[in-house]
Amino acid sequence: MVEGGLIGTAHSSGIRHLCFGAAIGHFRNYSNIELTAKPEHAGLEVVDIFGRGFPFYSPFYRTVIEWLPGGPPEGKYGTMQKPIANFLYHLYELNIPRRGDVVTMLARPHENEH
Repeated sequence: MVEGGLIGTAHSSGIRHLCFGAAIGHFRNYSNIELTAKPEHAGLEVVDIFGRGFPFYSPFYRTVIEWLPGGPPEGKYGTMQKPIANFLYHLYELNIPRRGDVVTMLARPHENEH
């Protein structure tokens, strides 16, 4: 726990552009340098920055989604979607720790500003 800190997530710029990205709220990707600069500009110190999601979320799941005619599934889950979603949920636990293009950052106020 970091008092007065910030936890942020974003997609890094290392990913390929997905045609449905804007439809699910992904309007911009950031490099680690850009992600680090933003909180530092706001007077925060970046404590940790790491990726997640490799390999089963990205590129595996995201590639499969590109093949689906309607993009990612929407709405209520039917009898087939529930076991698939459950399988993917547990599969994501096998992703390599701290690797991937979904970036999480932890920042806090600079030590000398307390």
